[in-house]
Amino acid sequence: MFEGLYPKQYMHLAETISAYAVNIHMIDRLKPALQAIAVEHVKSNVQVVQYPKIGMALIEAIEDILGDKATTEFVDAWREAYKFVANILIEMEQELYKSQELINS
Repeated sequence: MFEGLYPKQYMHLAETISAYAVNIHMIDRLKPALQAIAVEHVKSNVQVVQYPKIGMALIEAIEDILGDKATTEFVDAWREAYKFVANILIEMEQELYKSQELINS
């Protein structure tokens, strides 16, 4: 399900999701952690096209774990939450990639 993720990344993904769920109304609290994740993503050359794959795997995991308790509304809410965080990371990473290009030119 999470092909391409290193075992350590499973825990990081779970921790990030948990932190997001707890701080959903205070996203600014997560900015430093998200910036650190973005830096690691750039170091690992994570690309925008990888985000939908991880999002689908996350939703599949939620549905697998919760079974019938994973209502359509609940799953849709997590889809939106993932997209929101993914967009923040993508924006941060694009800025970092751009900074690297400027430094290397």
